[in-house]
Amino acid sequence: MFGVGIHVNSAVEAFDGGAVTLACIYSGRRWQQSASTLGLVTSREPCDRLFRELAGEGEEPGPPLRIRRIGDCRQPALIAHAVFSGHQAARELDDPESSAPGRDRSVIEGH
Repeated sequence: MFGVGIHVNSAVEAFDGGAVTLACIYSGRRWQQSASTLGLVTSREPCDRLFRELAGEGEEPGPPLRIRRIGDCRQPALIAHAVFSGHQAARELDDPESSAPGRDRSVIEGH
Protein backbone atom coordinates (compact mmCIF):
# COMPACT_ATOMS: atom_id res chain seq x y z
CA MET A 1 0.00 0.00 0.00
CA PHE A 2 2.72 2.48 0.96
CA GLY A 3 5.67 0.75 -0.70
CA VAL A 4 7.35 -0.08 2.60
CA GLY A 5 9.86 -2.93 2.45
CA ILE A 6 10.62 -5.01 5.52
CA HIS A 7 13.92 -6.87 5.64
CA VAL A 8 14.43 -9.13 8.65
CA ASN A 9 17.68 -10.82 9.67
CA SER A 10 19.55 -8.14 7.74
CA ALA A 11 22.26 -5.72 8.73
CA VAL A 12 22.48 -2.21 7.30
CA GLU A 13 25.98 -1.67 5.94
CA ALA A 14 25.53 1.71 4.27
CA PHE A 15 22.91 4.35 3.49
CA ASP A 16 23.56 7.33 1.21
CA GLY A 17 20.09 8.90 1.05
CA GLY A 18 19.29 7.20 -2.26
CA ALA A 19 20.00 3.55 -1.54
CA VAL A 20 20.66 1.25 1.39
CA THR A 21 23.18 -1.59 1.30
CA LEU A 22 21.97 -4.61 3.25
CA ALA A 23 23.63 -7.91 4.17
CA CYS A 24 22.05 -11.15 5.34
CA ILE A 25 23.24 -11.85 8.91
CA TYR A 26 23.48 -15.57 8.12
CA SER A 27 24.98 -15.81 4.64
CA GLY A 28 26.61 -12.39 4.32
CA ARG A 29 24.97 -11.92 0.89
CA ARG A 30 24.79 -8.19 0.10
CA TRP A 31 22.29 -6.26 -1.97
CA GLN A 32 21.16 -2.69 -2.52
CA GLN A 33 17.66 -1.34 -2.20
CA SER A 34 16.56 2.06 -3.47
CA ALA A 35 15.48 4.14 -0.49
CA SER A 36 15.18 7.81 0.37
CA THR A 37 14.24 7.10 4.00
CA LEU A 38 15.48 4.45 6.40
CA GLY A 39 13.54 3.47 9.53
CA LEU A 40 15.28 1.04 11.87
CA VAL A 41 13.39 -1.30 14.17
CA THR A 42 15.91 -2.97 16.41
CA SER A 43 15.80 -5.28 19.38
CA ARG A 44 15.44 -3.67 22.77
CA GLU A 45 17.93 -5.44 24.96
CA PRO A 46 19.21 -4.24 28.31
CA CYS A 47 22.66 -2.69 28.43
CA ASP A 48 24.08 -3.73 31.80
CA ARG A 49 27.83 -3.71 31.06
CA LEU A 50 28.52 -0.87 33.53
CA PHE A 51 26.50 -2.66 36.23
CA ARG A 52 28.47 -5.87 35.69
CA GLU A 53 31.77 -3.96 35.78
CA LEU A 54 30.82 -2.21 39.03
CA ALA A 55 29.52 -5.43 40.57
CA GLY A 56 32.82 -7.11 39.69
CA GLU A 57 31.23 -10.00 37.84
CA GLY A 58 33.74 -12.83 37.55
CA GLU A 59 36.21 -11.23 39.95
CA GLU A 60 37.22 -11.82 43.54
CA PRO A 61 34.56 -10.39 45.88
CA GLY A 62 35.50 -6.94 47.14
CA PRO A 63 33.73 -4.70 49.61
CA PRO A 64 29.96 -4.90 49.21
CA LEU A 65 28.55 -2.16 46.98
CA ARG A 66 25.01 -0.95 47.15
CA ILE A 67 24.16 -0.83 43.46
CA ARG A 68 21.03 -1.83 41.61
CA ARG A 69 19.81 -2.01 38.06
CA ILE A 70 17.34 0.64 36.93
CA GLY A 71 16.07 2.00 33.63
CA ASP A 72 17.53 0.60 30.43
CA CYS A 73 19.95 -1.53 32.44
CA ARG A 74 16.97 -3.71 33.36
CA GLN A 75 14.71 -3.30 30.37
CA PRO A 76 14.75 -0.64 27.65
CA ALA A 77 11.51 1.32 27.53
CA LEU A 78 10.14 4.81 26.99
CA ILE A 79 12.03 7.70 28.62
CA ALA A 80 9.10 8.20 31.03
CA HIS A 81 9.68 4.68 32.37
CA ALA A 82 13.39 5.32 32.83
CA VAL A 83 12.64 8.58 34.69
CA PHE A 84 10.12 6.78 36.92
CA SER A 85 12.68 4.03 37.60
CA GLY A 86 15.24 6.66 38.64
CA HIS A 87 12.73 8.44 40.89
CA GLN A 88 11.72 5.15 42.50
CA ALA A 89 15.36 4.18 43.13
CA ALA A 90 16.04 7.58 44.72
CA ARG A 91 12.94 7.31 46.98
CA GLU A 92 14.01 3.86 48.10
CA LEU A 93 17.61 4.84 48.98
CA ASP A 94 16.80 5.52 52.61
CA ASP A 95 13.48 3.70 52.84
CA PRO A 96 13.18 0.51 50.74
CA GLU A 97 9.49 0.28 51.71
CA SER A 98 8.71 3.64 50.11
CA SER A 99 7.16 3.03 46.72
CA ALA A 100 4.43 5.66 46.36
CA PRO A 101 5.60 8.67 44.36
CA GLY A 102 4.64 12.13 45.55
CA ARG A 103 2.37 14.25 43.42
CA ASP A 104 3.80 16.84 41.07
CA ARG A 105 0.72 19.00 41.51
CA SER A 106 -1.76 19.78 44.21
CA VAL A 107 -5.21 18.25 44.02
CA ILE A 108 -8.01 20.48 45.26
CA GLU A 109 -11.14 18.58 46.16
CA GLY A 110 -14.58 19.86 45.12
CA HIS A 111 -13.62 21.72 41.96
